[in-house]
Amino acid sequence: PSKLTIPLEVGTRVEAKDYCGKWYPSKIKDVDEKNQEVLIHFEGWSSRFDEWIDLKSSRLRPTVRTSSRK
Repeated sequence: PSKLTIPLEVGTRVEAKDYCGKWYPSKIKDVDEKNQEVLIHFEGWSSRFDEWIDLKSSRLRPTVRTSSRK
């Protein structure tokens, strides 16, 4: 079972870590239930950087929202 507490649907916003260890806002473009992977699009980047990431990977997490309000 996936440790993610987010809906695994196309269009869901998540955060994904790139190979340099930096988190980026991302969006699920496709879900492969058979192989337990999601196709991630790193927002603001070309689709050539889109990547299949295993659902159990520590490189995926729900979007963390921060506020600058006090």
